[in-house]
Amino acid sequence: MINQHRLDFLDGLRGFAILMVVCLHYFAQVEHVPRSEFYNVHTPLRYGDFGVQLFFVISGYVIFMTLDKTANFTQFILRRWIRLFPAMLICTLIIAAASYFVPYRPGGIPRLIDVFPGLTFLGAHLVSGISGIPTDGLERGFWTLYIEFRFYLMFGAAYFLLGQRKSFFTLMFLSIVLLCLFQITQLWMTAYTSKGEALFAKALLGYQLPWFLLGMYVYLFEFKQHIYLAFLLVGNALVYNLGEWGASVAALVIVLIVYLAFTAPWFQKVCRMKLFLFFGFISYPLYLLNDSLGRGIIRGSYEYFAGRVPFELLPFVALSIIVLPTWCVAKYVEPPIQRLLKRVLLRRNAMKVTASI
Repeated sequence: MINQHRLDFLDGLRGFAILMVVCLHYFAQVEHVPRSEFYNVHTPLRYGDFGVQLFFVISGYVIFMTLDKTANFTQFILRRWIRLFPAMLICTLIIAAASYFVPYRPGGIPRLIDVFPGLTFLGAHLVSGISGIPTDGLERGFWTLYIEFRFYLMFGAAYFLLGQRKSFFTLMFLSIVLLCLFQITQLWMTAYTSKGEALFAKALLGYQLPWFLLGMYVYLFEFKQHIYLAFLLVGNALVYNLGEWGASVAALVIVLIVYLAFTAPWFQKVCRMKLFLFFGFISYPLYLLNDSLGRGIIRGSYEYFAGRVPFELLPFVALSIIVLPTWCVAKYVEPPIQRLLKRVLLRRNAMKVTASI
């Protein structure tokens, strides 16, 4: 197991992941801009969404660090909620306010119902079902937070019921079962293809579970033991991307990055570069804020300059605008709110645990 004092390169890895996502959004997904369509069709930037899978690997790795220091399931969920909620709340308010000043923001000015999927981590589909009011949520990219929180609930329960290794192997077995069920509905039960995908690949995390598990495997075995498990997890993840060779290559590149990050000192030095460490530090609020506001700024700038400024400069303009509030959130807003919530919620939980002994 890698010592915690040697894990600063993980922030750099997060920085690399968020830059992949931002490049996808800002170069390849700006609506009604022909040059952006070129990047989306003809360049590797179209696969920047695999930065999300890199985030999932990191989450799978660090989840054991939190669990090993946590007394019970409730405390674990509280810790994860405290980690995620403050930035989500602040960034939700920023997006809602800024939408009045960014007319080209995809999605326009949000409704009140649109903020609930993110603030509750329930997801747009569930909030729509509960409220009876259709909503796609505030930001399309928030789906990863819904997946992450669902993973915390799933694995946290398994960990406190079964222990560290048994919970890992249980979820690994589950991921293989989900893959088999997904393939059965795709190949032999075509009438249930969409339902099978919704249940096995999405609701039960079949698409993403192998990536979380890969991070957990690295934490437990560091690519030094049970190598067959790593191949099994990689194969599991690749099956979901077999429909497009480019996606398969991108998935393999992510696996290579993960392997080098945890085994090659020279690559860890690359991850410790100041650029990557900086973006790793602001990666969570930047992930929350970058998408619709950034694309709206780029689209507005494109319309304003009407071709007088090269499109390739506009993503850097948008990023420079978005970086300042994200840095302020990460540096000055998140920490005090998290400290307050920890004092109130974790102390109360600890008192309940003590009283029950």
